[in-house]
Amino acid sequence: MTNIYIQCAEDLITTREARRNGFLDYALRRSIESEPFIDRAKILKVYLNTHSNKASDLLGLNEIRESLLEAAGLSVKAKAHLSDEDKDNILANFIEKILVPMGAAIESAMAYEIFDLYVSAKLANCANLTNDHQLATLCDWLVKQ
Repeated sequence: MTNIYIQCAEDLITTREARRNGFLDYALRRSIESEPFIDRAKILKVYLNTHSNKASDLLGLNEIRESLLEAAGLSVKAKAHLSDEDKDNILANFIEKILVPMGAAIESAMAYEIFDLYVSAKLANCANLTNDHQLATLCDWLVKQ
């Protein structure tokens, strides 16, 4: 039986343009599919900003408990087989080992980024008050004013 679409080895080669278009289509589809998750994350951020001051507050937010368990990696099926105590332990671990260090890393990185903007004169009158060098630099600036 003869294949009418494949006559020689070159017929099996995908062109650069076809690969490019495939990757572009895939990226667009993934972007569209991610929009609801991004929207949910924005809503969660607003909720967290109004209902909590620190990571440990999350344990008491029953309204978002299921979402937090999913963020911690539990599937719907897994949640059905765990006790409330198991879930509490998983959430506490998730907060302690993932969220708290992540938040500290983000805060630290942002502090240095803001200070770099200050040093380059793109931003004025700022300092990370927990960093002695930055605090001293701000105090020097204030004295000179």
